Amino acid sequence: MPSLREEICKEIVREFNIRWNFPNCIESIDAKYIRIHCQLSSGRQYFNYKQCHSIVLQAVVNANLHLLTVDIGAYTKQSDDGVFQYSALYQSLETRSLKVSEDTVLPHIQITLPHTFVGDKAYPLTTYLMKLYSRRTLDRKKAIFNYRLSRARRVVESAFRIYASKWRILDKAIEI
Repeated sequence: MPSLREEICKEIVREFNIRWNFPNCIESIDAKYIRIHCQLSSGRQYFNYKQCHSIVLQAVVNANLHLLTVDIGAYTKQSDDGVFQYSALYQSLETRSLKVSEDTVLPHIQITLPHTFVGDKAYPLTTYLMKLYSRRTLDRKKAIFNYRLSRARRVVESAFRIYASKWRILDKAIEI
């Protein structure tokens, strides 16, 4: 009998396939920079490439734009990949302590594929995390794949916009 986690994963995968036309996707991941006001003596650890101080909010969302996991407070001098590699989510995926559903046979083409997260080009390509093909190597099939992956990945960006409009503090510099 499947566990509750497996049933939830199956439902998320089904929703990503129906709504965003991307099969075997579990969740979408991205990072948002939250501006902060720092004292002049705070150094450069929280100073980002946009020439302001910020902290990183990394989020994972499902197909319905619901937050499932957040990791807040990483230094902004790190890339999204660096933030991800220091997160509890990464550790759980690498040690396989986070139980992800077994590989699935895709309908109509009979190919077995693992369930994956989707992220932007700043994230690493792994067996559990997919990202876009490079634009330099695009043919028609890869362009279609990139389009579909982008649709699934934009879910997390839409969630950031929704939550920033709900909690306006996410769009303003926070005094610390």
